[in-house]
Amino acid sequence: MLDFTITPRQFHLLVAPLLSFLPQAVIWHRSDYRAHKFKTQPHLLLTLFAHLTKAESATALVEELNDFSQPSQATNLRQLIGFEQQEWGEPVTISQSSFSRANANRSYRVWRYSFHRLLDRGYLDYELFRQLTNQ
Repeated sequence: MLDFTITPRQFHLLVAPLLSFLPQAVIWHRSDYRAHKFKTQPHLLLTLFAHLTKAESATALVEELNDFSQPSQATNLRQLIGFEQQEWGEPVTISQSSFSRANANRSYRVWRYSFHRLLDRGYLDYELFRQLTNQ
């Protein structure tokens, strides 16, 4: 089980700006090319979640992602990152090798693009805040 140092609400507030431009970035960089189960958006959100919660390892993340023992009312990791895929009526599971392969083969360009967009947005928000408070 992961140490939740961030609440689901805080996580959604942090990734909301990212979700506004991520679908377009995925199409533009063609990062879902040949991806069947583990697409870019859940991958990026899972990576951010791992860093924010200080996850012990990739194995712990995959185990938490594939954990179906939690009640349906509780917010689990699958719901948090938007990984609610079904295959033949059953939830899709991700193996450790699939996660490692996605880390190795998926283009870094979506991560770089996302970082720069968020950095620009944060800088603009900071400049706007400074302008409003100096008047």
